[in-house]
Amino acid sequence: MKPISILFILFLFISSCKRSDSLLPNNIDRTDVVALYYKMQPGFTNNNAYGMVDSLPSELDWTQTYEMTISGESCLILDLSQFHVRTAQLTGHQFSVQIDQSLIFRKTKEGKLYFQLVQAWGNGNSDYGLSILVYDQTGKLHGSFLSNGDRTSPSNVEFLKKRTSLPRASGMMCSETDVYSCLYYNGLNYGCLYNYTVRQCLILPGDETGEPNSSSGYGDGGGFDYGSIDKLKTKTLVNIPPTDKIIADLAQYMGCFTISSLSSYEVTLYVKQPIPDTRVLLSDQYQNLTPNSSDPSTKLTVGHTFLGFRQSGGRSTTVIRTVGFYPSKAVSPINPEAKGLLVNNSGDKYDVAITLKVTSEQFKVIVNTFNAQANLPYHLNSNNCTSIAVDALNAAGLNIPKTQGDWPLGKGADPADLGQDLRLFQSNNIKQKNLNGGVSTTNTTPCKIR
Repeated sequence: MKPISILFILFLFISSCKRSDSLLPNNIDRTDVVALYYKMQPGFTNNNAYGMVDSLPSELDWTQTYEMTISGESCLILDLSQFHVRTAQLTGHQFSVQIDQSLIFRKTKEGKLYFQLVQAWGNGNSDYGLSILVYDQTGKLHGSFLSNGDRTSPSNVEFLKKRTSLPRASGMMCSETDVYSCLYYNGLNYGCLYNYTVRQCLILPGDETGEPNSSSGYGDGGGFDYGSIDKLKTKTLVNIPPTDKIIADLAQYMGCFTISSLSSYEVTLYVKQPIPDTRVLLSDQYQNLTPNSSDPSTKLTVGHTFLGFRQSGGRSTTVIRTVGFYPSKAVSPINPEAKGLLVNNSGDKYDVAITLKVTSEQFKVIVNTFNAQANLPYHLNSNNCTSIAVDALNAAGLNIPKTQGDWPLGKGADPADLGQDLRLFQSNNIKQKNLNGGVSTTNTTPCKIR
């Protein structure tokens, strides 16, 4: 497991966790947990969705279990997200989202140990954006829930055989998610196949109309809050930029550049890490290693990556433009997609920067690739500030490393890993490398488009 995954486990401890070595306060012994899992694992069959059978992994790293108190009950949890076999696609969204899985070990009032499989994903609902399905240790669906991070409520659930847009029931909030199985190899996705659609509708207080699906559930009976397993899923990770730095007209902003055999061209890759010189994926505004993710006042940051373009020689003046990619609204793991914005990052702080010498043709490819991807939606996992910059440079054959970090409900290129990769990166194209941080180069005076 990557170090960043360990960090997210630390996040979970802050508001509700108490550590011990092998024996938990509610007498859940890790030895008993392992024995129970391997006793039940061969018979676990999650086949509620029209023959789509999912099984549990046979090999797990039990050192990654952690304790958490949920609704007053001490539990043992193991994240299974690295074993994800299905991907969710939302109507109106261009990019898919990951379905996270966790094992949660609990005890009955009589002291009997059991476990549940909890699946969670962002469903795009602005009010209850986290979908949750809970299965018992045999694979039978135990409950369906919708959560907004602060409140988790039971819902009806239906598994549909084809994509559809059903009419919404009166008085209920609903979400629909298309589920796909995907083929992954060495971290790359080689294609996905549609499986089924999950439709969930919130059960409002006093509203018991409609018969639930035979595989649906009304919850735990004891008010167990499955939505609190990872509060970070609902936290804003990237905010909108200052309005005065948004680039309204990209053609005008970049229109000063020309392609000429008489000019020299450079591109600078700037990285602002959450915590300088570390692979820590995110921090708060004070650069704490383990910020309190349950505190509403805590502002989290994943850092930022942006590019600087420079043309000099063969003309009377040098042209410099600095640009970065942002979402048009705040994004979080459960709401990772938004319309993209380009922003003037001239004069902004960075921790690592490399300046690359490029040919006129490479410069043109980088600019065009960056602009093309900027026309796509911003997506926390698939098209963020880091991936768009690295992809543009690599389209010109510059071979910038693209390490992926892991976070709740997804993974992707990130400033923390890129910054550390650049510290070690070697290339004949490198003109200058700054590992001590600073402020990005100021843009030159705007010019008229010829």
